[in-house]
Amino acid sequence: GQGLLYGIIVNSHSSGTIKLWDALSATGLVLMNTYTFPTVSQVIMFPTPINFYIGLYLTLGGTADITFLIN
Repeated sequence: GQGLLYGIIVNSHSSGTIKLWDALSATGLVLMNTYTFPTVSQVIMFPTPINFYIGLYLTLGGTADITFLIN
């Protein structure tokens, strides 16, 4: 469904990458193209929230413990 993505917390990962879509599968509008996480944990906060209307779909590379900050 519809919502706002404010940020992402990367708690831990191993060769982690992420790609986000406004979709129910890996098709449609790309919200964030493939991003490779640095070696340390981090908090990624967006300057303005990212709107999604259909749904928030994620493709994950590697392994990761991630928390999404959404509304």
